[in-house]
Amino acid sequence: MDIKLAMEARGSNQVYIKGPHEYEPRTVEEMREITLQRAKQTLKDLKVYEGGKLISPMARSGLNCIKVKIGYGKRNLALFKFGDGATEKRHNADTVKERRSEAIATIKTAIDIIKVGGMNEHFAAFLVTRRTSSKNGTKKLKNKSGLKLVPEKEAV
Repeated sequence: MDIKLAMEARGSNQVYIKGPHEYEPRTVEEMREITLQRAKQTLKDLKVYEGGKLISPMARSGLNCIKVKIGYGKRNLALFKFGDGATEKRHNADTVKERRSEAIATIKTAIDIIKVGGMNEHFAAFLVTRRTSSKNGTKKLKNKSGLKLVPEKEAV
């Protein structure tokens, strides 16, 4: 290895490249794995929940209920709507134990569906909406700054 490169890389064998990282789009398989991990973490949190405030990746406590939303990302953006048209399912019951058991059943069902690939259509639709909203946001930002819009390649 060249001594000059070693000094620039601070003694490491890796060469560091300055500037922004290259964007790598998510795939449906990666989204499925991430969502599965978050659902499993929610299941662990629900199993030890005994009342009070619940903050978990896909569940949170409400006024005399536990709200479960199957979503993606840090903000838990909803992937689909339940049968009643709501994005989150509210588990209202008389006792904390009953609420917890209903929420656990919902999460277990979601985990089983995610494992067999039953939500792949929802993941694909979510990816399309994220890409189009990102593309539209970039165009609006360029319009605000007064830069000339250059036609961009179509995202696949």
